[in-house]
Amino acid sequence: MHSDNISVQHENGVAVVLLEGEHDVYTAPAVTGKIEACLSAGKPIVVDLTGASFIDSSILRALIMARNGSQERSLGFAVCLDQNEDSAVKRIFEVARAQELFPVLPTQTEAIEAVLSAGNGSA
Repeated sequence: MHSDNISVQHENGVAVVLLEGEHDVYTAPAVTGKIEACLSAGKPIVVDLTGASFIDSSILRALIMARNGSQERSLGFAVCLDQNEDSAVKRIFEVARAQELFPVLPTQTEAIEAVLSAGNGSA
């Protein structure tokens, strides 16, 4: 059973890709498609994982590709992630050491501010 939602909001010129529920190899193409559309529009990107209950390596791959695409276009990129110690998504980030690959901030507001101030491919 998949309980997932992918949406895009625009805040201060930043595309915020919101992932809610569980995301894995089945939703990765849709996640990638939303991110690629934002990159094509020339928008800095924040991927908000605060509403995600699970992600797998295919989503981490999509995030790495998004970061690379942002860098190629000199656009800001960041992730916001629930800092709750019980968060399964946070645990996956820790195990994969993903916080070393791109900026990970605790709130959407902080992530948006970071990409706006960076504008160079990563916050």
